[in-house]
Amino acid sequence: MLTPDTVANLSAGITQYATSSRKPLSAPEFQIISEYRPANGPRAFEFDLIHESVWRHWDGARQLPGLVGMAEFSDLLLATAAQWLPEHQRNPLFTIVGFTLMYDDPAEPATDPDPGSRPDGGVASAPTRVLVAADVDGHRYHMVTDASRPSGTVRVTEPGMPVPVTADDPLSGIGHAALRALNHLVDLTNTVLGRDAAGQPDRDDTSPLSAGEIVTVHGDRWDDEQRAQLWVVVDVFDDYTIAVLGGDGYQWPRVPRRALTKVTPAWIRRVLRPDATHAYVDADTKTPTLVDETFTDHGTSGYELVRTYRLAGSLLRVRVWRGPQPEHSSAVVQLLDPAGDHSVTAITGLTSWHAATPSEAADGVPLYAVAEELLYSAVRILTPADPARPRQP
Repeated sequence: MLTPDTVANLSAGITQYATSSRKPLSAPEFQIISEYRPANGPRAFEFDLIHESVWRHWDGARQLPGLVGMAEFSDLLLATAAQWLPEHQRNPLFTIVGFTLMYDDPAEPATDPDPGSRPDGGVASAPTRVLVAADVDGHRYHMVTDASRPSGTVRVTEPGMPVPVTADDPLSGIGHAALRALNHLVDLTNTVLGRDAAGQPDRDDTSPLSAGEIVTVHGDRWDDEQRAQLWVVVDVFDDYTIAVLGGDGYQWPRVPRRALTKVTPAWIRRVLRPDATHAYVDADTKTPTLVDETFTDHGTSGYELVRTYRLAGSLLRVRVWRGPQPEHSSAVVQLLDPAGDHSVTAITGLTSWHAATPSEAADGVPLYAVAEELLYSAVRILTPADPARPRQP
């Protein structure tokens, strides 16, 4: 159950996100909202924006168009929820509490109040920016902005109440459909992640564990570090006895079943504990996740696209520099380590892509195809199976 203060803080965070930029959106923006719940210390929200290059290959068999509309995007979210929801609920310290969708509605352009602002003296128009959100308690959030309403506050509708229709923020049929999709997604979240009606993990409906199985722990008995580690079941007599996977062998007896969650990580990573012993934590899957992207215009020297991905517990940095000539250009993938060093894991030929890209660019879009080709060359090297490529528009 989200407290009124929590709902207010969540609304403030959504408002800040909705008004942070008026740059046109080429595709719907989807966020997963998680609440960080440490054993000690304040709680906080994490807004995880899922990049288009990620959700485009959630369904490898689906041919998405270059411009994805809200109806097709909502269908993609719901059809693939059982696949991507568990991937975003791996850390026991974070609990998914809601989702946001933001899009530009071209069917409802807003008239520029100052026609003279355009060089031709005509009437300028901008698409209406719509944001909708839903949380696990049934609250719905929405906000509509355009040229005449550049700022505002997210409106919150209480569970069970109809979304009000006002002149200040009229929500179109597309917006109501998007809200219904998010409400359905909340229901799927409780089902896929095994939660009860209050949105909490169902700890009672669990099967018995066997010695040798890998688990995570939760509850006030454990600190933040312990909840992030992987443990192995040592004995099943008198509740359960567990030990840190890869640790010093110390065993923790009489751990009740409700404090353990069975996990099957595809990748694990060894970490050094404060007591100088080692432990293992769940790492990422073989699907690369974009965590950062930057574009730099170097003037007469060319332009550069840098993308950073998380893959199987590691960080990959894709750097594509388009210079005036092929010999002035480079395209590499760097495997980063905790010390900040890197090693080159893949490189692509320069002549072919250099000739196919413009000499100047306002953003990194002309280099996207090169970066993705390079990324998946590195993925094939670093993982045993070839993942599905994102489909090109």
